Amino acid sequence: MHIALTSRPSPLLLALAAAYPGLATAAAAARVDFAVGNVVALGAAGSTRPLSKGAEVQPGETVSTRDGRAQLRFSDGSLVSLQPQSDFRVDSYRYAGQADGSEQGFFSLLKGGMRTITGLIGRTNKDNYRVTTNVATIGIRGTEYSITYGDGITVSTGEGQVMVCNGGGCLLLSSGESALVTTPTSQPSRTEARTNLPPAPPSVSPQVFFASGEQRSGNGTPTLNSPLLPSGEGYNFHWAGVKSGNPYITYFGDTNAGFGSDGSLSTVAVGVLNYSAQGNGFYFTDGTIGWGRWSSGVLTGDGPSDQALKDVHYVVGKPTPTNDPVFSSSGTSTYNMLGFTMPTSTTGVVGTQAVTGQLSVNFSTYQVGVNMTVPIGGKTYVITDTASWSYGVFSSGGFICGGACTNGQLSGFFAGSGASHAGLTYQFLDNLPGTDLGKISGAAVFKK
Repeated sequence: MHIALTSRPSPLLLALAAAYPGLATAAAAARVDFAVGNVVALGAAGSTRPLSKGAEVQPGETVSTRDGRAQLRFSDGSLVSLQPQSDFRVDSYRYAGQADGSEQGFFSLLKGGMRTITGLIGRTNKDNYRVTTNVATIGIRGTEYSITYGDGITVSTGEGQVMVCNGGGCLLLSSGESALVTTPTSQPSRTEARTNLPPAPPSVSPQVFFASGEQRSGNGTPTLNSPLLPSGEGYNFHWAGVKSGNPYITYFGDTNAGFGSDGSLSTVAVGVLNYSAQGNGFYFTDGTIGWGRWSSGVLTGDGPSDQALKDVHYVVGKPTPTNDPVFSSSGTSTYNMLGFTMPTSTTGVVGTQAVTGQLSVNFSTYQVGVNMTVPIGGKTYVITDTASWSYGVFSSGGFICGGACTNGQLSGFFAGSGASHAGLTYQFLDNLPGTDLGKISGAAVFKK
């Protein structure tokens, strides 16, 4: 099976390193941004070598994550994150520094799961990019999407469009849509289920960003004298809001974040995507993690035209290192709410009362229990959910908010030494019954 994307070109490859010394003279397809665990590169002749940060991946090699995971950065600007127990092969790759028609990125996901942000390959000619699986092929026009094996494969589009094709036909997926393909000849079908693939965590020290404040509560309340977060690479960026008129929630690891002199988050770059604030509803940081809301903004690099952003609720920061002892500990910890954004709805309603809640983290079972109350528009919605976490990043694609909605999503991450902080964004994807609120977004930050 193969999958084709159609929104913003970029090879979706994970971690492959140079398996043959003799290939050193060939142009590398990618470098390893991050590798943890027993990640190796397999050469076509059967050679095996371990992969670590900075290693090159050559065309023809397969990256096998085994019990680990990896993130690859390709020369055309695309990023590929591989989940544990994944095999990802770079079948053919050519990129001479510009999209002149000779570029090519053909890949195979043999097992496991991956998430990618596409780059310049496929932007001009979508036939120059594809990812093949055992039941379908995926092509692009430029996008962010993920694939996971299960009963066949599930493909979910974050931004842009992908085309999923096999012997049963083709299906075009737009932002926020998913497809299930079970056999090489069964027609791809739309599904409400989404892939659940937390991004590979960056390998840098913990550090989070944000600047001045909106609402905060609980012990350890930040002050305006808290240290500001510095501009630079290695930040996690989770956001929920409206993109091009449609509700949207997504997250990225290993981004380059830019902050103003007052500490406000102004830009986020990841691959060929560039987020820029145009209006700051508010911003806050305690020196470890940050949260805020852009009243408006713009996203470039996602297709041929700019994408307008509205009410972008975000949490951002450098995640807790994966080798922090807390991730190999046992027992549970309670996180009290440190701060939040006032929730907003797609109909223009803004919350006026405090969001409250706690997180209960089980370090033995890798689960995060979420309990929050979200008041808005005269209603109070209760989020009760259990999200799984891996390498410090957690997400859930189907929480129920007090019986009022049945299709909510959230994503978050840990920050600070010992996972001292956690931040998340959330979105109610149902049009809430009995209200004119439309769909609701927000962000919250917690401290142990």
